[in-house]
Amino acid sequence: MTDDRRLDTLLEEFQGMCDVCLKCFYSAVDLHENHPEIRPLFDDAMRDMVVEQAFARVLNEWQNFLEQSFLLLMLGVPLRGGTPVKTYVSPLDIEHAQRLVRNTNPYPDWGDLDKVLTCAENFFESGGPFAVLKTMRSQLNAVKKVRNRVAHNSAKARKDFENLVRGVKPRQTFFEYYTVYLKDVAELLTGPPLHSDGGTP
Repeated sequence: MTDDRRLDTLLEEFQGMCDVCLKCFYSAVDLHENHPEIRPLFDDAMRDMVVEQAFARVLNEWQNFLEQSFLLLMLGVPLRGGTPVKTYVSPLDIEHAQRLVRNTNPYPDWGDLDKVLTCAENFFESGGPFAVLKTMRSQLNAVKKVRNRVAHNSAKARKDFENLVRGVKPRQTFFEYYTVYLKDVAELLTGPPLHSDGGTP
């Protein structure tokens, strides 16, 4: 039984929220760097707080996207190009699909790549589209490490967070790089879109 929702809608919502978070990031950095008149009010701590929350929101939305796309594929919702994914189960509805996932993993953690891959192998032939995440292990683990570090109030965490704001390579920050990266991965997971002529690229 399929769900009324579609993967293209889910993808659009996720990418849209990423864009909102990027806008918050750019605004926070611009206010801090280019408007000295408000510096006493919008200091380093305020900037860091805004950027940290924006980055945390991106990662929360990413985990929600993984879960929701996983459940929709379990229900038989096809990829964006119309290709079905072979599953080992036939849940009645999304709540039933959630229970099936919990039966194999009582505490599913969609931020844990190994758990996501194991879960995908349990429910989809060859892991379905999620198998591609194996090739992205280093990047996805880096995202999780930064999230874990900025969540702790320590000298090392603050230094790591400064790197997040300042950037890890010229003209692009860690925040920008990984937010855009997750948008691209989400697009890859949902498959190529269906073109107006009925085919895929």
